[in-house]
Amino acid sequence: PSLQILPPTGEVVTRKGGQVSFECKANGNPAPTVQWSKKDGLLPSGLQVETGYLLNLNEVQRQDGGIYQCTASNGIGQPVTGEIRLHVLYPPEVSVLRSWVNSGEGLEAKLDCIVHADPPSEV
Repeated sequence: PSLQILPPTGEVVTRKGGQVSFECKANGNPAPTVQWSKKDGLLPSGLQVETGYLLNLNEVQRQDGGIYQCTASNGIGQPVTGEIRLHVLYPPEVSVLRSWVNSGEGLEAKLDCIVHADPPSEV
């Protein structure tokens, strides 16, 4: 089988909460089947696969970013795989290592927090 990935750049950028669609057009005789997977992870919940070729993600989350693969096979020759990279932009998310810190009056206290954001934020 042969494969055409849409968008042709193989890369999609979206904001958190957005919607994206990937298309994987496969040709061959007999007609190939297409399977979607996510490299180094599970496919996100809430996605929709239409007619086997179109993958829709609604309400995209930060952890949905990564490389999505479509594999076309028809039992003749080797399967063909294409990749699309999803880059998710999201506002700062702050988490703390400890929710409380002991200190005395007039003493220093160290508060650690972790900030995730894309593009990176200033803390």
